[in-house]
Amino acid sequence: MVDVLSLVERHERWRADSCINLQPSENVSSPQVRRALASDLAGRYTLPWSGEIHGSKVVNAYGGAKYLDEIEAMGEALARSVFEARHASLKPLSGHLAGMLMLLTAAKPKARVLTVDAAHGGYDGYMPPYIPDALGLNLKVDFLPFREDAWRVDTAKAAKKIRSWKPDLVILGASFLLFPYEMAPLREAADAVGARIGYDGSHVLGLIAGGVFQHALPEGADILVGSTHKSFFGPQGGLFLCNDNDLWERAQKNTVWRLFDNVHWNRLAGVAQALE
Repeated sequence: MVDVLSLVERHERWRADSCINLQPSENVSSPQVRRALASDLAGRYTLPWSGEIHGSKVVNAYGGAKYLDEIEAMGEALARSVFEARHASLKPLSGHLAGMLMLLTAAKPKARVLTVDAAHGGYDGYMPPYIPDALGLNLKVDFLPFREDAWRVDTAKAAKKIRSWKPDLVILGASFLLFPYEMAPLREAADAVGARIGYDGSHVLGLIAGGVFQHALPEGADILVGSTHKSFFGPQGGLFLCNDNDLWERAQKNTVWRLFDNVHWNRLAGVAQALE
């Protein structure tokens, strides 16, 4: 009878050694990233805390965590540098959870959200039956005008729709993304109606990190989220970045014991290693 490790070995011989992988949502991690994933961190916890937990004043709810905390601080600093952000969190366990954190941060219940239609590559998770309903936000979701002949958002019409429809949040990003967004007209329209712009860079995060696609935050996005294992070559996971202090404070309120508890510190170390 075959055992689990035998199946793991068969998988690696097949997918890692014998295949040319043409799946763009998967990447190859470095030996250093794999070393972090296989480390003792895989079974550890840390919970830095300034205050009391159950009546006791603590600095960290767990002992033996000093190196975990240093790794997180280093990873966040690297992410801030790479993505030109004031604030960064590597806590999200996936791009999906990073997207949930973005909605909780930038969209109040019954908010109006403009995003890319799933038919045009937009993420299905942002559609009403999924993340919005799971979070009980009761969002009103509509879609950005799109040029199918050029396979890109129609910037002029999108800016006009932002001004007329007055969304609270505009979400850019798609699975099938051929061109950078023309951010300036969208930013100007969003500012005119008090809207935030979120950029889900999951599929182009490695290109953003390398500076060869677009600089999402400096060009006008309020929030950048994404998964860390597609064009970016880390382990499976997510990240959340922003520049605005108020958005960061709101995001922080939705992390510990809301969206996350243990964030799998071997994974976080792997992301930090990929950023280094």
